Amino acid sequence: MLPATLGIYGGISLVGWVISGSGAICLALVFSWLSKLKPFPGGPYAYSREGMGDFAAFWLPGVIGFPFGANAAIAVAFVSY
Repeated sequence: MLPATLGIYGGISLVGWVISGSGAICLALVFSWLSKLKPFPGGPYAYSREGMGDFAAFWLPGVIGFPFGANAAIAVAFVSY
């Protein structure tokens, strides 16, 4: 649905796609690099636990990550509706 929504803005929407794609690739490269350094099962939780301890690894993704992701999804659904 996003390409159809951004299509009305013309060529500038391609800049947004390039920036978003570059960010996704950078994030994938970071996790690739971390998995080579410390091959822990558990993904992002395991790496944050190793770096910041149990308390931060448990609370930070839930307190920071989920609300922003959920709020963005809710906002897009609300505006699209």
